[in-house]
Amino acid sequence: MITNFVCLVLLYFVFICKEQFSVGELNGAPEVRGVNLGGWLLVEGWIKPSLFDGIPNGDMLDGTKVQFKSVMLQKYMSIENGGVSNITVGRDNASSWETFKLWRISEEIFQFQTLRGKFLTFDNEALIISATAESSTMAENFLIERYQNKVHIKLLTMQIYLQTRSVYQLTAYYQGVPDWGDNAAPFDMIIFANDLHGDYQLANGYEPVKAKSVIKVGHWQLWIMPSYGHSRAFGLKCIIDLHAAPASQNEMEHSASRDDSSDWASNPSYISRSLVVIDFLSSRCCVNSVTCP
Repeated sequence: MITNFVCLVLLYFVFICKEQFSVGELNGAPEVRGVNLGGWLLVEGWIKPSLFDGIPNGDMLDGTKVQFKSVMLQKYMSIENGGVSNITVGRDNASSWETFKLWRISEEIFQFQTLRGKFLTFDNEALIISATAESSTMAENFLIERYQNKVHIKLLTMQIYLQTRSVYQLTAYYQGVPDWGDNAAPFDMIIFANDLHGDYQLANGYEPVKAKSVIKVGHWQLWIMPSYGHSRAFGLKCIIDLHAAPASQNEMEHSASRDDSSDWASNPSYISRSLVVIDFLSSRCCVNSVTCP
């Protein structure tokens, strides 16, 4: 699995050749060459899509958007205003209130996040499902059983399947094991294409043990970062560009976004942690370099 440090520091390296050329002298010089090593140091699915081929339920990665439609009622699961209330199953048409993001825990276990960032959770007294959880815990874990485009959703903490009631409420009250017929438990699942294919999606897709055989980022921490002296010996220059700052600085996989959110600027602690990383890089990579501040 990716270490905390690598999640913060995943880097792009650009090597620019011969040291004797200044920036102004590079114009029109055919012998100047450069290469971007970013795809070696972080995961961007468009660079190597085959990395994701072996993931079970590979269409349900972190950040994937889904909608659920009750087979019995032919109504969509919905959350008013995108969060902080009970889940209903009464909408004829689906839009943003009926769309949920997946947080993948394992091959079959998921958490559901609403438009307003709340997580679906269970009310022990009312036996209903609401979207009031501020953060994800074991109480927000649901197991998804699939059959073609249909699913059963099981609340793990209670080992009870979700069902729809005649009043269009979503409850954790189904007795026994449901079948795939026209009863209260099956839902049609509509999956939207996920553009996020980054480190989070890959690591959680394969799970920790298998992910280690796919993601080899530790090698780069130990080998390439001390190698700047070698690059100078061969007349190469390096530009270091910090990517994947804490909480993601944009909504793309190259900033290690888990669910297409970007919260880096929302909390001063994220910015402070980024500065600590930059200080570390400066102290490690600028040893004996005349270009360091």
